[in-house]
Amino acid sequence: MVQIDLDFYIKKALEQWQQFNQRIEGESSHPFHDPSDSPDIFTVPEKGLFLEGENIAISIQAKQLLNPDVFSSNQHEFLHHHNFFEFNYVVRGIVKNQLENAVMLQDNSKLLIMNPYAIHDPQLQTPDTVLFNILIKKNWVEQVFVNLLSFNQSFFNFFLDAVYGLNHINPYLIFDNTPRLIFLIHQMIKEYFDHNLCYQQVLFAKLIELFAELTRQQSDHHQKENVKILQNRDLSSVLHYIQNNYATVTLEEVADKFYFSTSYLSKLIKANTNLNFTEHITHLKLQSACNYLTHSDLPIDKITEIIGYNDSSYFSKVFRKQYGMTPKQYRQIQISSLSSVHD
Repeated sequence: MVQIDLDFYIKKALEQWQQFNQRIEGESSHPFHDPSDSPDIFTVPEKGLFLEGENIAISIQAKQLLNPDVFSSNQHEFLHHHNFFEFNYVVRGIVKNQLENAVMLQDNSKLLIMNPYAIHDPQLQTPDTVLFNILIKKNWVEQVFVNLLSFNQSFFNFFLDAVYGLNHINPYLIFDNTPRLIFLIHQMIKEYFDHNLCYQQVLFAKLIELFAELTRQQSDHHQKENVKILQNRDLSSVLHYIQNNYATVTLEEVADKFYFSTSYLSKLIKANTNLNFTEHITHLKLQSACNYLTHSDLPIDKITEIIGYNDSSYFSKVFRKQYGMTPKQYRQIQISSLSSVHD
């Protein structure tokens, strides 16, 4: 793998960030403040961070860039979230990331991914610390992920659920940096700051490759966790696994993963949910369908595919049996209801 001159691109990124600071210096209000923000938490908008026509952008944070008018000098007063997705990649040094309910020390060995609900405050700990942020527009993620159903279900849900306001509980993903991941990220940095013709299309291709590597890593991690699960087979873990994989999971798969017999697992689920396994899966699928029908404009055949049904007619039949109306009718009622609330 051919290595890039990363110091050259760090210099280019520093120059771009200084230009961004110059653009916002003349603004009368705080550039990262939204009127709906709480007093202690800011919203970082897309404005200024994405150039015109960009869906993927890359920015840098380094000690020499700390602007007291934008970032507090003591670095304890900039808890914020975004209206876009962010990948944090530490080139060197250490970042102390103050998350909502925890503190994460991040170096070059870890990659942190955050959805728009992730409250955080990255604090650079050493003079030489350099942090690159890969930024992805929220509305663009929808267009990408509805066509990427082959990805790991929980990885897929992390992105697409956040688009429709469904994922506030776990807004962070943490991965081990591997030589392959680092190589891909460096290639994205090079492509972005070279700014050649069709650079956004090349970044998109690299991003899909990055997603594939992260999905493989997540799958490998889940396999390694199977041994630990044998000693800790609590039902909450079982139900959590089913919820994250409801679109494709089978009773046999869950039983094998958690070392239960299928008959015992069926009884366990029934005793705790009042539903058998198939009914529980149907409940999760329909619950997800209602969210997509209410909060997105995805076509019904695409929603059918996302929640794990192969046939839209069968999905409509199951939906009607549960709710007494078709998915289309349900969507119309929800849209009317939301419209009346906002009037």
